[in-house]
Amino acid sequence: MYDKTDDPSGLRTAFRDAEKQYQLQLRQSIRLRKGRKQYGKLHVVPTNMTDVLDPRASHQGASAFTEHRSGDGKILLTLSTHPGFVLLPKALTPEEELHLRAAALTQYPEPPANTNHTRQHGSLAGLWEAAQKGWSLEAEKQGDLSRGAGHEEGAIDRVQSRRWVSGGDGPTAQKLLMKLRWCTLGPQFDWTARVYDTGQPYKTLPAELHALACRLSALAANYLPDRAAASWDPDVALVNYYREGDTLGGHRDDVERDQSAPIVAISLGCDAIFLLGGQTKGETPVALRLRSRDAVIMAGPARMCYHGIPRVLKEAGAADSRKAASGGGVGGGEGSAAIAEHICSTRINISIRASR
Repeated sequence: MYDKTDDPSGLRTAFRDAEKQYQLQLRQSIRLRKGRKQYGKLHVVPTNMTDVLDPRASHQGASAFTEHRSGDGKILLTLSTHPGFVLLPKALTPEEELHLRAAALTQYPEPPANTNHTRQHGSLAGLWEAAQKGWSLEAEKQGDLSRGAGHEEGAIDRVQSRRWVSGGDGPTAQKLLMKLRWCTLGPQFDWTARVYDTGQPYKTLPAELHALACRLSALAANYLPDRAAASWDPDVALVNYYREGDTLGGHRDDVERDQSAPIVAISLGCDAIFLLGGQTKGETPVALRLRSRDAVIMAGPARMCYHGIPRVLKEAGAADSRKAASGGGVGGGEGSAAIAEHICSTRINISIRASR
């Protein structure tokens, strides 16, 4: 899914320089006491955000955008330097935000969806609930390891699911939840063959995400090349979970059959710095600040632009994220306070696209 062909190992590029500029930097204080070094706590080195375009701050680079209005009053921002790129600040309603962040934690990773834990631990049904109850996986049984069909010779998968138990000898659900980094909705992408594998079980793209992506792409249709959204029918999504210090290296999404078709990306939780470059990593990228409820659409020429996330801003948006949902539904009721607390230190990105 990610093309890095023009970034040989060790090559310094303008994109890599920008990544290093915004990545989390930690510094530890050291002092001498009676001739011995004493090490203090690590603290975050302040980052110069002067060049980061913030669409919600009129004083910080907003003039770089061209503002448009949809028929229902939604704001759409474009960049003349990147045709096919559209940013929709506050694209989601607060109710949609609460629903999606809860679904991304409690529903989307559920089997048969694949996650970064599937290969080692099998299907982890009820991960969120088990984490709230303090459960662990049961001890690994002999025979849990088996060779997975379709993998390289010698590859080993853990294909049998293990139960959650109180006081289990396996990893805790809380630890696995904190290490959850992605789940796939729709066919799993085969990184070796570089195709979507429809032969393995998968969770169908939820209708709510299909409808949301189609609605947002329709709003932006007038600003996408050749009306790319006209016949778009998304069927897959990648849900990424970022913690403080996590990054997503510069890449291009270049494996789908129609590489001019839109990709719709939804931001939830912590703010992040998003780098939008050109068609090579030698071009200096634009740095944008994305906040919860924002949506980004990339179609046409923008699909071939390198982009990435060098920084998650854990401290940003924490107050808003702690607001628990009111009322019922997946966003409210029991668990909403726990979800709100978890999202304070997490950024979730839902990237929706068409595999066909």
